[in-house]
Amino acid sequence: PDRIIPQARHYVNASVGKKFTEAVILNYPALFEESNARCPLICFLSMGSDPTESIKNFAKKKKTECRDISMGQGQEVPSRRILAQSFQDGCWVLLQNCHLGLAFMDEVLDTVLTAESVNANFRLWMTTEPHPKFPINFLQHSIKFTNEPPQGIKAGLSRTYNNMTRSNLTFLVRSNGSPCCTILLSYTQPFRRGGSLDRSDGTFHTSLTSLISTHVFRLSKLISMIWIQREVCHGSAFVTW
Repeated sequence: PDRIIPQARHYVNASVGKKFTEAVILNYPALFEESNARCPLICFLSMGSDPTESIKNFAKKKKTECRDISMGQGQEVPSRRILAQSFQDGCWVLLQNCHLGLAFMDEVLDTVLTAESVNANFRLWMTTEPHPKFPINFLQHSIKFTNEPPQGIKAGLSRTYNNMTRSNLTFLVRSNGSPCCTILLSYTQPFRRGGSLDRSDGTFHTSLTSLISTHVFRLSKLISMIWIQREVCHGSAFVTW
């Protein structure tokens, strides 16, 4: 079973070309332009890939506040309040894990479609796992997309640099005010699911076979920051790697 996907990819490459198997980088600006204030955007979650941080970063680029709330028992009341407020001030709303609040989805759609006044800058973003009972009517009135984890080094690099923001570049300053180093903390991204069992074509493959999610990347960035501040900014000439 672990050979099916790599061999299927080879077959598609040989039959119709590489462009049908290469990873597609999610284009948030294009999604935004295609949508409008009354058209929700639904992301179907896949293992190891959470679009929350990317959506929030995109909101910062648009100079818009993104208010997020995770669905579940008892979250209907705060969700109604956030939606009503965002309708007026044009902020974005991100409803996470909507598969945990399926009974509330019809009300959300009705609110978005029938509200008397909605700011043109308002956007409703949603994340959900695929679920057979998710309202069909909601899907028909929304833009659907998914954010699958990258496969291999090339896809990982493309995803990393496409999502790069100024916050990914960390500038550490010594006590005298002079910059001591600049660190790019995204080199781990290409190795998300970079492992492959097929080496017969002579291409380079990593030996990592586990899935490294965006959460792991953010944690590794935080740990690196702590060590660098500890070793460099407090007088040490070397960084422990």
